[in-house]
Amino acid sequence: LPYSVTDLYYTLRILEGIAGIITNTITILAITRHKKLRTPSNFILLSISFSDYLTSLSAFVELWSDIAYTTGQADIWHVVCYLVLYTIMLGGNTNVVGLTITGLDRFVAIKFAIQYRNHMSVKTMARILIGMWILLNIKIIAEFIWGANIVYKQGKIKCYT
Repeated sequence: LPYSVTDLYYTLRILEGIAGIITNTITILAITRHKKLRTPSNFILLSISFSDYLTSLSAFVELWSDIAYTTGQADIWHVVCYLVLYTIMLGGNTNVVGLTITGLDRFVAIKFAIQYRNHMSVKTMARILIGMWILLNIKIIAEFIWGANIVYKQGKIKCYT
């Protein structure tokens, strides 16, 4: 084969990253620019889109990490490796918590349909989501302080927590 499996992997990751960045940018711009789209449920969607954006961005950071390692730039590589871990962990954690908040929001909207608009405003949802992002950043930083490391196994480099 003229190309290795690694080349195919990086090509697919870059295409995935480009598609994720474009589609999530469209979603983020639509919600932030159009007032009619600024609803509590769409703010959750905005948060999920932003975390997907970070995850898509990690494809490029991962490629940068491997380039830095293969070219012998070990000092840069360690920093970039942690950046890869951080973007993947933050994106994944905020997606999971964001989807949980979506489920809870939909439950409250159905169970208390009449009172929902009185109690759940865009401002309230924004506070919930900002709190979520702050707490998840603290969690991830704590994981880095107490457990993130870089492992070298059989000539392959992995960043782990």
